[in-house]
Amino acid sequence: MKRWTMMAGAALLVAGVGAIGVWQKNASAAAALAGPVLVESVEVARFGDTGDLRRPANIDEWVFLGASLGMGYNAQVPFDPDTPGNFQTVLMEPTAYNVFKETGTFPDGTMFALYFHGSRTNVSINTSGFVMDEELALEIHLKDKDRFPETGFNFFFFGPDDKHASAPALPNDCTNCHIKHGATDSVFTQFYPALRPYLRAGD
Repeated sequence: MKRWTMMAGAALLVAGVGAIGVWQKNASAAAALAGPVLVESVEVARFGDTGDLRRPANIDEWVFLGASLGMGYNAQVPFDPDTPGNFQTVLMEPTAYNVFKETGTFPDGTMFALYFHGSRTNVSINTSGFVMDEELALEIHLKDKDRFPETGFNFFFFGPDDKHASAPALPNDCTNCHIKHGATDSVFTQFYPALRPYLRAGD
């Protein structure tokens, strides 16, 4: 009787393990068919008591999206190769970037950083072209529907040493430009090669 009980217990254990394996396989298949889970928001921005945005502490770890030199939107101002203007570098907060990679959408709470640096030539061993000079300004583009219901986003402008910044009133020139010209959800994805592989069809 004892031997029979042990054999029966072993059989039940094997059956249970087999059932778990089948359940896990079916669950994985269902998840694959369902596609990526839609994450509607991320909470990474930090604000002061007056609603000012604090400069992100880990901004040096954000994801590089693209860069430009002397980029401008005014056709009446010709480009001068001898004084090309500022370097502009765009980064994206990593949590939102990972969501975008999975879904092709920018969750609420997404932040982009646009750094402005001056340009220099004849620095060290460089004899042609331009290299980055010191930081001039930092602009944070924040998507936040609750904070900015009129547009769903706004901008915060930091000086090189600023630890916090406030947003301008809505609407403003920056939000109007992004709404009109941003290729994807008011974001200039047309300038960011790193995001193109993850865009949804039609964006």
